[in-house]
Amino acid sequence: MRLIKNIRSLIFDSSRKINERVFIVLAMVAMGMLFIALVGDMLYNNALSEIITILFLMIIVPIVTVFGIKHNKIDAISKVISVVIMIVVPIIFFSAGGAEGAAILWFIFYYMYIGLVLTGMWRIVNLAALTVLVIVLFTLQYYHPEFVKEQTRWVFYLDTSLAVIEIGFVCFIMTWYQNSLFNLENKKAREETRKVEEMSKSQTRFFSSMSHEIRTPINSILGLNEIILRQKDASDEIIKDAGNIQGAGRMLLALINDILDFSRIEAGKMDIVPANYSMAQMISEIVNMIWLRAEQKGLKFKVEVDPTIPTELFGDEVRIKQILINLLNNAIKYTAEGSVTLHIEKEEIKDDRILLMYSVVDTGLGIKQDVIPYLFDAFERFDEEKTTGIEGTGLGLSIVKQLVELMGGRVTVNSVYTQGSTFEVTLWQKITGYDPVGELTIEGINTSSTHSYEAGFMAKDASILIVDDNEMNLEVEKKLLEGTGIDVDTVKSGEEALMRTLTVRYDLILMDHLMPDIDGIECMQLIRKQTGGLNNHVPILVLTANAGSENRELYVNSGFDGYLVKPISGHQLEEALFLHIPESKIVKNNSMNTGFVHMNTIGSYIRKLPVLVTTSSACDLPLPVIRDHQIDIISYRVKLVGRIYNDLLESGPDELLRYLHRGMSFTVEAPTAEELEDFFGKELKKAHNIIYIAVSSKLNNEYENAQKAARTYGNVTVFDSGLMSSSVGLLVLAANRMSLQGKAPDKIIEELSLIRDRIKCSLVSNAVYVKMANSPFFRSLYSFIRMLYIRPFLTIKEGRYTVRRLSIGDDRKRCQEKYIDYALQKRDDPDSDILVVTHAGLSEEDMDRIEKRIRRRHDFKNIFFVKGSAPFVLSCGAGSFGLTYFTGGETGLNISPMLRGLDEHDDINFDHEITSAERKESDKKEASVSKWYDTIPGINGENALRNSGSEDTLNDMFRVFYESIDAKSSELNDYLSREDFNNYTVKVHALKSSARLVGADGLADRAQKLEDAGKSGDVKYIRENHAGFMDDYTVFKDLLKGHFEPDVNGNKQVADQELVKAAYEEIREAAAEMDYDRIEGVFEEMKDYSMPEDEKDKWNDIKDAALRFDYETIIGLLKD
Repeated sequence: MRLIKNIRSLIFDSSRKINERVFIVLAMVAMGMLFIALVGDMLYNNALSEIITILFLMIIVPIVTVFGIKHNKIDAISKVISVVIMIVVPIIFFSAGGAEGAAILWFIFYYMYIGLVLTGMWRIVNLAALTVLVIVLFTLQYYHPEFVKEQTRWVFYLDTSLAVIEIGFVCFIMTWYQNSLFNLENKKAREETRKVEEMSKSQTRFFSSMSHEIRTPINSILGLNEIILRQKDASDEIIKDAGNIQGAGRMLLALINDILDFSRIEAGKMDIVPANYSMAQMISEIVNMIWLRAEQKGLKFKVEVDPTIPTELFGDEVRIKQILINLLNNAIKYTAEGSVTLHIEKEEIKDDRILLMYSVVDTGLGIKQDVIPYLFDAFERFDEEKTTGIEGTGLGLSIVKQLVELMGGRVTVNSVYTQGSTFEVTLWQKITGYDPVGELTIEGINTSSTHSYEAGFMAKDASILIVDDNEMNLEVEKKLLEGTGIDVDTVKSGEEALMRTLTVRYDLILMDHLMPDIDGIECMQLIRKQTGGLNNHVPILVLTANAGSENRELYVNSGFDGYLVKPISGHQLEEALFLHIPESKIVKNNSMNTGFVHMNTIGSYIRKLPVLVTTSSACDLPLPVIRDHQIDIISYRVKLVGRIYNDLLESGPDELLRYLHRGMSFTVEAPTAEELEDFFGKELKKAHNIIYIAVSSKLNNEYENAQKAARTYGNVTVFDSGLMSSSVGLLVLAANRMSLQGKAPDKIIEELSLIRDRIKCSLVSNAVYVKMANSPFFRSLYSFIRMLYIRPFLTIKEGRYTVRRLSIGDDRKRCQEKYIDYALQKRDDPDSDILVVTHAGLSEEDMDRIEKRIRRRHDFKNIFFVKGSAPFVLSCGAGSFGLTYFTGGETGLNISPMLRGLDEHDDINFDHEITSAERKESDKKEASVSKWYDTIPGINGENALRNSGSEDTLNDMFRVFYESIDAKSSELNDYLSREDFNNYTVKVHALKSSARLVGADGLADRAQKLEDAGKSGDVKYIRENHAGFMDDYTVFKDLLKGHFEPDVNGNKQVADQELVKAAYEEIREAAAEMDYDRIEGVFEEMKDYSMPEDEKDKWNDIKDAALRFDYETIIGLLKD
């Protein structure tokens, strides 16, 4: 047992080379093989020379192997053994039958030995030698067969079979061992990778935590110090001391930023975020930060800028400033007297790009030539005896080099020791404004006392809320905004913020992130969803000490409208508020603070978004999602009865379905190239680059038109989704998220291509029935064709609709089930995060059944039902629906949070505004008109109208909701008393969706909790909360009574059985022909009658189905 343990530790000793361990295993295996060969040779009296050779090997191999192990000479021993084998092989060849004996198998063994054990040139030499030896031996036997001892037939078979077994076992054992080594090393590599990643994460957490903890007090120091600098009655000495404190604080902040950036670069998480910037303004900001330090050391600071450089460029201004400030700070630190010069000139212009050279020249210590190669290493400092009194982390130049390389540039240094240094940085930048920057004049002001502070704007009618658990931060931020006249409320916790937002409407909320109990992200999301809250759509900016692109991505993905980093200056705070407070409440001041440096070439400058993702109304995204993520879209055109309507703006899916069922034909057309050209022009005022995502180029001409329009501009990219409309929305959301993460357009397009390949989309279509029913030519065949129940299953293949399967003879429910089973194949390995069901007029019953069937096939975490746009309705028909999901396992895209606020069965219509300007105008109009349902407690009228699509539909929905209260209450009480919690859960789910549709959000939320309890089997919760829920539900009977009582309890004549029968017969015939006008006419005729008590439920169900154009349900209700 101990021997086995020692052998195992020997062959799995990771301190030895792999080829050494392989040699040891091969030597042990060879000893066993040689012993078997010796026994075999002795049994069938093989040649004495062969027996002696094997005995020699059995003695020499273990001796030299043990010697090599003990003296760590295995490499040398392996070479000795190779020479021995080269001598032994010819002996065995001639004594064991040559080419017609077992000797040829030994050649295979030797080839394997060379490949597994030998290395370097020795391996090549042995391989060549063995190959030559094989050729020589076989040639000798061919011309001189007498040299080879022949074997008898039975000896040949015994010897060969034994050799095959021996070599076979050697191959098996070595292959197994090699795999074991590979798995072991792979496991170690994964473990090492895990440790490195964990160490990197720990380092990032440490630096982030350190940054946060230091930035928080610095925010208070710099903020209070800025307030001191603003005081008009402060003495010159106070102002001077405050200025020194400000400079020291900024230097400390720069050191923190360097440390944090270094950790990000080391972890590979540093992002370059290009944007439009003004060259003159950037130089002004750099000079304002540097000139005072130079003056304090008695140095002359010069700025030399090529006047022909374009005034507006596209690049990462923040990182370029960081590079230049690090170089200038470094120059000032190591220069005792003389000057520091910033020199900027253009090297080359190609097309719309310019190569700029930034030079920082000093007259300081200089650098020895032998240390220049190590100058950009982190934490390095040279000539310690001359630099011991100079502050710094040793990270500045290392960060400069890495940032320059990240931007595709080059940094060089020239220096003469004791005479000074010149650092040169060359970077390519894109030109966005060709006007020359011109001559720049710099005027330095020696003290800040001559500077009189004045706020950039006044907003006395505006009010904001600041949420921060640090009282000092609240005090600082409030005082920094005193000059603007803004009414500032402050609270110290998320709980206080939630109470305040229920009673006070604000124009803006500033939110800290890390707070006890409820953090900033959770608080923001609760405010967004707050029932009865006054600030659901108010801009919320995160104001945090957590710096870094990974934190920015977190905040953007969480739903914040902006991101501010502490410490923050009054100017930065004012700038953020200016962008988000309503323009009508802002009054700009005439004189603006120009700071310490005045540039005669700085013009007006508007900062644009780097990338903006756009699409058309065919994306099938609900309006709340479009609004939340500020996605601008252009409408398809709906042509109906000689008029043109904008899809979503003037015609929603419900209206289009109603037109179809009335037999009114209409067409849907993609935006023209001219319309798209105008659209792109407007969007480019907001962003530097536009990405437009179109439906498949092989389905219509949207992509072709967009391509034509994009040729007018150089920075519009049109992406062919290759998908149908119901799937484009997921691509749009993914692209929008990437744009907010700061990714470049080409990177977004690259990743979109990969995401597109993982989207699975299909649909089951009813369009054939709608088109035949509404076509005079085919109407006579419609009833016959309808009897066959032919419905195609369509999918997208190479950008085109392809019929993959036909459902023939199935009723609607069975067809839906078969389609879901077909669409959700296990081999596709769906991503469990999200599945989207796009539909045209599905009923609640349909959606419940479809969801259950989907979950039987795959347990998706989120299933969303959304109504299709005009292209979907027209191409697919009423009752159609399609499934869209990601394949290939978990994608990590996490799209579902971007659809927040949509309940699984919420059919959110989006037939209102599209662009942000249109949204604001529409909101104003809606707010100015008070509706009757706005006065009903517990009803959110805005949500109700948005969900229904029109006032007429909303009134019908309210009537159905009101008239079904008694029946649904009775059903729920009955299921609870019988403890039939499965049906209870189904009914409460349906009630939740109905409540959501009419804007009874509070009731819907309580229903959601009961539904969740039913799904999880929490019977106790249902029993404890059912009574309270029913009270909240039935109270709507009284609240809505005044609006619908005449239809229920008025003095109308009760319809007799003959009248009811005639009405049912007429409705049944109209439903069979999908004639909505006839059904609507019956309802109109019956409105003066009250239905008998035993028919009211059926009558309400028929009306409910008619509103959804669910003709098959109507036929089912009236089949008897």
